[in-house]
Amino acid sequence: MKKVIFIPKKKLKRKRELLNEKRFSQHYLQYYIKVQDFLQGLLFFFKYIFLSFWIHLKISLFSAFYKFP
Repeated sequence: MKKVIFIPKKKLKRKRELLNEKRFSQHYLQYYIKVQDFLQGLLFFFKYIFLSFWIHLKISLFSAFYKFP
């Protein structure tokens, strides 16, 4: 199964330009895509941590101010 990589249209156009120029090798392009994938994963990971922490904070503040019977 081939891995699908999400690349915005502008970046995709840039990649096509890079491929057409032949100034950058295919190896460099693969490395660039891997790094971009890694950064997107990292961003998702930190977003998940931040959201879970934020929800935890909201719940703890809510339970501190509003005591349940």
